[in-house]
Amino acid sequence: MDGGIDMVYTNMFGCQMQERLQKVIREDYKGENVVGNAIIIPAYGEEPNKERIENMKKFNLCGGRPIKFLISAPTMRVPKDVINTSNAFLAFRATIIAVQKHNRDPENQPIRSVLCPGLGTAVGNMPFDRCAFQMLEAFEIHDLKIKDSLLNPPNLWVVTNHNDFMEDYCE
Repeated sequence: MDGGIDMVYTNMFGCQMQERLQKVIREDYKGENVVGNAIIIPAYGEEPNKERIENMKKFNLCGGRPIKFLISAPTMRVPKDVINTSNAFLAFRATIIAVQKHNRDPENQPIRSVLCPGLGTAVGNMPFDRCAFQMLEAFEIHDLKIKDSLLNPPNLWVVTNHNDFMEDYCE
């Protein structure tokens, strides 16, 4: 994570969340969470204390209600420019699919909304409008199910053409 962004998460949740996420990545994903995959973990190992809840209120996050889950969906393997990639689409697609899978399990507390930063817009230098376009595209395909041919692509050409479309987006 970017140094500034990392501090925001650390101030909000403490070091415990990062440590637990790293443990899941090491143990369940052979040490790497790749672009196009998303991992969901509880934001806290236990219920947040009053100090954490007050922090959320101070920053007006979720109306001061505790954030219950973290979704880790990388936009790059290593810190680098992702301007001309479809990585924001892939990361948000992975987020939607992970939430849908999470919500199918009756043992899980359902996730009803997702608070998400601009994917790839910090270290990755992706322009905000390109990121928004890619995230909307993922939402329309995988949540609203608007484009059937992309929901379950019949062949690789459909995916290739869509990838080119994502990468060639112009404002």
